[in-house]
Amino acid sequence: MRGHYNRIEIFYSWARVAITAFLIGLLFFNPASANKPKASLAPLQIETSIPKSDKALLSRIDVAKRLREALVDSGMFALYSRDSAELKGSIQREKSIAESGLAKNAGDTDYRYSLVSYFFSPKVTTFSAHSRFSPVPFTEGLYDRTDVGAISIALSVMGADGEILFEETSESKFRIKYEYESKVAPKGGRPQFSRLEKITDNAIHNIVNALDSRVNPITIYDRHGDTVLINRGKNNGFDTGDRLLVFSTPKEWTNPSTGQTRQMTGRQVGEVKISRIYEDSSEAKVLTDNGIEVNFVLKIK
Repeated sequence: MRGHYNRIEIFYSWARVAITAFLIGLLFFNPASANKPKASLAPLQIETSIPKSDKALLSRIDVAKRLREALVDSGMFALYSRDSAELKGSIQREKSIAESGLAKNAGDTDYRYSLVSYFFSPKVTTFSAHSRFSPVPFTEGLYDRTDVGAISIALSVMGADGEILFEETSESKFRIKYEYESKVAPKGGRPQFSRLEKITDNAIHNIVNALDSRVNPITIYDRHGDTVLINRGKNNGFDTGDRLLVFSTPKEWTNPSTGQTRQMTGRQVGEVKISRIYEDSSEAKVLTDNGIEVNFVLKIK
């Protein structure tokens, strides 16, 4: 019986060792965020000129949550909100690595953003949502109802040094007109909440797509004769037969007045057509070629 208990004690001892090793591994390695640039998402700002009633409606829509979820779902970044548990865990991992002497910043006491590549600062710049009513001529109790909704979102993207790299903006809106019956003259109202949610998601979707093309552009990473290899595949929604335009490497332009740097699109140099598709990459045949080179940028035609 004593030997039986000894075996149980040995088993639990090994189990504790295994669990401890697993937790230590998580401390230094997070497979979900490996090979992804880190990004910190600042709290959402709302333009001060937007009325309080509209701000309350924006709070119900929860733009910040929708933006965060869209950025996470894009799979482009290991995303952290300031002061979030994820970021605190990241800081602790960075601190442990730095103190071990394995990192270049060993001895640095400010680990908060030592390995963060991008800072996102989102802002709702315009928002409106209202319904208007006008009597239908020669009728009683029948009105033309017009629902109007619009939202504009701006996302400033800063580098690790805090300098603004670029800013993406997106606007989405709707205007719907239909007949409305009422015994009492309507005095106004709001469009359907689901429609406001939809235009918000559309604006966010456009920003995330634009962000993908700026931070992680579609590029040619190799070429063999009339075949080029590109860094997109099935997992990115591409398929055989898709055509893409090829542009030379974007150039940076600095505004001498403000000092802000903007990325200028390169010149179009050709067109390719996907001939073979893989999970995360593709082969494409060159259709037109005016100087296509490796690392050139592609855009869907």
